[in-house]
Amino acid sequence: MPVEILLDEERFYNAAAELLNKKIKYYEKKYSETPHAKIMALASFDLIVCLMRYCNPLEAADLQ
Repeated sequence: MPVEILLDEERFYNAAAELLNKKIKYYEKKYSETPHAKIMALASFDLIVCLMRYCNPLEAADLQ
């Protein structure tokens, strides 16, 4: 899917893609018989948990 990104934010998208790909490869090795959609969900969830540890967007948005 094409994504529109600003030139000055391109490095963030590239770094995010690299990190997501590393997580996907990790979980593909760990759970080799698991469908790809579940691997994607697991890798994405793992990265969101990491984000929440360091920058709690729920707290900032008063959603708690």
